[in-house]
Formats: sequence, C-alpha cells, structure tokens
Amino acid sequence: MRQKIPHGPSPRKGGRVASSVALTAAVILIFLGLNVLAGLLEKRYALSADWSFNALTMQSAVTEESLKALDRPVEMYMVTVGMADTVGDSTLLRRDLLTVLERYRAMNGQLRLYEENLLSHPTWAKRFTELLNGEAVTTDGVMIFCEDTQRARWLTAEDFVSYQYDLDNDRFVISAYAIEKALTEAIVYVSAARTPVAQLLTGHGELTAAETDVLEQHLNAAGYQVERVTLHGADSLDPLQPLLILCPRFDLTAEEAGWIGEYLLAGGGLICVC
Repeated sequence: MRQKIPHGPSPRKGGRVASSVALTAAVILIFLGLNVLAGLLEKRYALSADWSFNALTMQSAVTEESLKALDRPVEMYMVTVGMADTVGDSTLLRRDLLTVLERYRAMNGQLRLYEENLLSHPTWAKRFTELLNGEAVTTDGVMIFCEDTQRARWLTAEDFVSYQYDLDNDRFVISAYAIEKALTEAIVYVSAARTPVAQLLTGHGELTAAETDVLEQHLNAAGYQVERVTLHGADSLDPLQPLLILCPRFDLTAEEAGWIGEYLLAGGGLICVC
C-alpha cells in the first residue's frame, strides 16, 4: 500500500503570511516615526494644547509681545537638586515648569534652554554668585542669564507660587501659580539695554536705607535699581525715571520745589509719602 506523504503549506499561503507580518511591522514603524516626529515638533514649536483647568503652561499676549521684542540671546537653566518630582517644597511639578520653559524657547530663537543638576555639577552656579549679589544657588529653580548685559535673575519656588493663610487649618497654602509673571519679568530684566532706576530723594530727613530695605527688595525683584539722589539743580533728576519722596521731615526750599516742577514738566513721575 502506497503511503500518503503530507504536503507543507502552499507557497501562496506562506507569502500571504509574510506580507501580513511585513505590513504590520511597517505600520508600527510608521506610528513610531510619527510619534517621534510629533515629539520633536512639540519640543521645537510647543504645539500641544493645555487642557489643565488654569492653562498652567500657556502664555498671555503680554508675554508673547515681550518675547517677540527680545533681540539678544538669553540663557534659561532648569536647575534641579536630587530626584524629586516637585520644585522645592511646593506642589509645582518640575515637568510643568520645564514645559513652560520649552514653550518660551519655542517663541523666540534667542532663548536657549538647558538643564543642570547641582548634584552632578556642584560648582556650576559659582559663575553667577557675583551677579546675584552673593546669593547662593542651592535648591531647585530657574536661572535666567544674559551674556550681553551680564545680568542674571535666580527664581525659586517662592517666585512661582502665591500663598494665603488657611484659618481652618492654621497654615499657609498655595493659592495661585505665577510662573509666567516671574519668568517674563526676569527675561525682560536681564535682556533690557537699560535697567530702570527708582530715584529716592535724600536731604530732607527721608527714610533711611535700613527703613526702606524691604521696599528696595521689592523694587529689585521688579527689575529696578535704586539710587538715592540729592537736589542740586534742575538736572539732578532724570525725567525718564520715577522719583520717590518717602516721609521727609523737613520742607523743600522754593528752589528745590521749582526743580521738581521742571522734572515733572519734562515727563517725570512722582510718588510722595508722608
């Protein structure tokens, strides 16, 4: 009796299987490629929408106009310490802050974004010590620096969040995020060709430097330099800069009042506190 020998799969069926596998592999590769391309486009142009309830990573028209006017390179450093997900002790996530920085970079090619870990490079921040008036960089934050102007601004979690007191729980809680405000002000400050000056009048028993220390800190945070001026002529005051007269104990002379009048007519601004 002749034995029947079984036949293997037909060449046509094997070809269909191979084609199906190849097509599946091609589709997977295409999707992977699209995913990589989308990631690259998002990183370069910040195209994705922000669906969070407060649009945490989106920017306002004021920021867009400010960054559009940026005409010199500004370096933005995302500085981290350790492996935590948050910025310092706040609830602000590092990834959210990094997303905002990437969106800023995408709006103007003059903005350069870098990441630095102080554990890996503990001496990296020493180059900014003098520019920050001796302030040490020891925690998570963002360093904004402009080589052309040699100005730097160090932003920490305290600059990115606002707190309010919770009477029920007897503690301070985060009430709002101020990431955009802090970053935009810092970029404008370090890149400005001329830093605005707040003129503080002296010579009439005004508040001393010790008494205006907190005020000067707020002015510095807003990007102002503080200069104390005395009246010795019509050209004593710069009409492009505001003048603050803080609690004088002695009257101005008629001549001094005339000089201040000329300053105001030239476009100067005056804040007087008694």
